[in-house]
Amino acid sequence: MLVAVLMRQEANSDQRAISPAGAIGLMQLMPDTARTIGVASYIWWRQNIEGWVWYLRQMLDPAGGDVPRGVTAYNLPASLEWPYEQRPEETRIYWPSIAE
Repeated sequence: MLVAVLMRQEANSDQRAISPAGAIGLMQLMPDTARTIGVASYIWWRQNIEGWVWYLRQMLDPAGGDVPRGVTAYNLPASLEWPYEQRPEETRIYWPSIAE
């Protein structure tokens, strides 16, 4: 369910979506992130989703398995180290917008 909700939020379920920041595909992987995690074709939906799931796991571990914190860190990895109030607004509202 989490993957489906984020897929809709991130790319409106469009596997060819490209954000203004350059994130690509269903899960909106940034090109550098995709390369780092070994996703060769992030337009191909299966690699995009599998790469995202692996990446989310990397965000959940430092968040102590806390899904809201892990998903927020997916949106902005450094956010785990910042006080909540200092995070960019998009990151602060990221979890509430997908938890509805």
